[in-house]
Amino acid sequence: MGVILLIVLLGLAAWRLAAWLRWRKAGRPDSLRWAFARYLIGCVAVAVGLCGAALWGIGTYTGCLKDRYYALREEERYVPVALVTTDGTVVGQQLIGFGGPRSYADFISSMPPGEAWAYRLMNDPFFSFCLYTGICAVSVAVTSVLFYRRRLKAPLEALDAAAGRIAAGDLDFTVAVPGKDELARLGTSFETMRGALAQANRTLWRTLEEERRVQAAFAHDLRTPLTVLKGYDELLLKYGDAMPPEKRRETLQTMHGNLERLEGYTARMGRVRSLEALEPRAVPTDLAPLCASLADEGRAICAGKAFALQGCGGSFLLDAALLREVFENLAANAARHAANRVTAALAVQGQTLALTVQDDGPGFSAAALAHAADAFWRDEAAPDAARGAHSGLGLYICRALCQKHGGTLTLANGESGGARVTATFARA
Repeated sequence: MGVILLIVLLGLAAWRLAAWLRWRKAGRPDSLRWAFARYLIGCVAVAVGLCGAALWGIGTYTGCLKDRYYALREEERYVPVALVTTDGTVVGQQLIGFGGPRSYADFISSMPPGEAWAYRLMNDPFFSFCLYTGICAVSVAVTSVLFYRRRLKAPLEALDAAAGRIAAGDLDFTVAVPGKDELARLGTSFETMRGALAQANRTLWRTLEEERRVQAAFAHDLRTPLTVLKGYDELLLKYGDAMPPEKRRETLQTMHGNLERLEGYTARMGRVRSLEALEPRAVPTDLAPLCASLADEGRAICAGKAFALQGCGGSFLLDAALLREVFENLAANAARHAANRVTAALAVQGQTLALTVQDDGPGFSAAALAHAADAFWRDEAAPDAARGAHSGLGLYICRALCQKHGGTLTLANGESGGARVTATFARA
């Protein structure tokens, strides 16, 4: 029974080892199945060793008993006694012993009760079956415990803790599951999901913060014309009848100007709102005709000042209307601050399309480099005329449009002076 069980165990180990070697030779990723197979092979090796040790122990014990039996047989003294009939005729001979067992069964029966019981137990087939089966069961149990503690426990605890922290809204951590098996790949998926959620939360927070800031700036800008309108309205109600016609007309013109200013603010705020739902519609676009069209628009926007655009050829997957709106805003800003000249360039840089607009004006101040693309921001160091000529939304809209197209908006000062703005658009 023991030999048959050993052969079965060795065959199972060889089968799983061959399958694992084929898996590794094929270059496939590590798997918990094969990890457990390796543990099982170790378990089989231990079980084979224990079963072999049990067989060796039982065989050794049985051999020692037989050696004792034969030693006792050799020590027995037998005396030949002649068998004689009544008339004195010798008819045979018989050996008469003076001690010791006459057979192996008698030897076993003459053993102490405990030793005899142990001998019978070791030679009982049912006991042998239970012994070897127990050894195999214990080996499998120990292997399973070791496999769980060394390969499953730590990854499962890490994944459980990560799931709990994600459910609680805590995303400021890293999911790290060592190894290359299914649990490690699951940990990588958890980390990807956590990173995506964290990025989505950061984006949402920035969006809400930007919206709050835009609303606050919009409310602040509305306050001035509303205050002016309220003051002139009260003035007309009290003294309108007594005012000279020229003064009354001047007051009405001032109120009309502030109403137009409010109307412009409302329209620009509506444009900012529409950016949230904007989705770029990219199509393959020939850049040479686009550059020629932009050059014409640039010369019209910069009327009275020199304008030049360095274009490029080829094709790019692009929302041309979106790029055109960014260009018009940048060209208008550059024309407002330029002394004599505005230059622009459109170039493909890998997977992005870069639009650069530069003027020869005073350039950006340190505060403008940091905040000029914020909504409703105005440079307090700029002249009053320059500050009152725009609403502070142009660069903000440009940045939002670039981000919608997967790009960025970068503000800088040229090496020879003047402001330089670079808008990039990712290949959709």
